[in-house]
Amino acid sequence: MVEQIRADNRTQHHIVAFSGGVDSSLALALTSRAFPKTTKAVIGLSAALPATQLELARDVASIVGVPLTEQHTEEGENEEYVANAGMSCYHCKTALYTALSSVLHHVDAHTTGTLTLYNGTNLDDLSDPTRVGLLAASKFNVYSPLSELPKSEVRKLAKHLGLPNHNHAASPCLRSRLAFGVEATSDHLHKIETGIDSLLVDELQFKTWDMRPFKSGSEAKVVELKL
Repeated sequence: MVEQIRADNRTQHHIVAFSGGVDSSLALALTSRAFPKTTKAVIGLSAALPATQLELARDVASIVGVPLTEQHTEEGENEEYVANAGMSCYHCKTALYTALSSVLHHVDAHTTGTLTLYNGTNLDDLSDPTRVGLLAASKFNVYSPLSELPKSEVRKLAKHLGLPNHNHAASPCLRSRLAFGVEATSDHLHKIETGIDSLLVDELQFKTWDMRPFKSGSEAKVVELKL
């Protein structure tokens, strides 16, 4: 796979959209092997990113051996993202890839050369109609080195490469835990994160669960916990 990545991409700079999840971690590990001197990992900072996920991303990037750039994104300024009406992921990824494209010049204003963006999209993701963020990836010509691997194979290869998160459960962004129509405001996202943290105690070992507020406005907030 490393040779394929190298053959497919002849640009001078390589930036991986990194989240700390197993998919983007494997994409980073493979890309950094293909281009060890010119690969960068960038994670988007916003209210939708849990603090625990940021810590994990820092740890994994350190293990892979690629410095992690933490870049603020601006999807929260987009009314269509905040509306959370079904296309928020598209607007989020658009903001992310826009930010990633500018990272080189933030690091060094004199940096020149061509750039390839990478993500951790796997084969299973391509058949998921809810992943509207893939439309943004296509718009920005993002390269997906895992696009021919199902999730099960991603985990196997991640384990083979010694990635510590190879068997971690999926960790969706905080916005995706909101039911459609509940606005993705900073306040709502913070409350989701606080709720998640309150559940992750030693006595409760949830392997997979979902928490989705489904009422807002003047009514009391109602949270549904699916175990």
